[in-house]
Amino acid sequence: MASSMADKKRKTSVEQKKGYDKARSRTRVNIESAFQHWRELKEREGLRLDAEVALFLLNRSPAGPRPPSHGGGK
Repeated sequence: MASSMADKKRKTSVEQKKGYDKARSRTRVNIESAFQHWRELKEREGLRLDAEVALFLLNRSPAGPRPPSHGGGK
């Protein structure tokens, strides 16, 4: 009986993780070949989070940062 409860908890945990991963994947950006450069920039500028690197780059853009788009595109 105890193993049955453990199996249910494990299954729920796996399902929760899948849901979390699916939601998170909607905000991911694949930078493939630029990944190493991204990490070097992050380290060089002393940034801790990838979001900080993104903001750093946006702030250096000639147009400056833009407000988020809520257009529903991908």
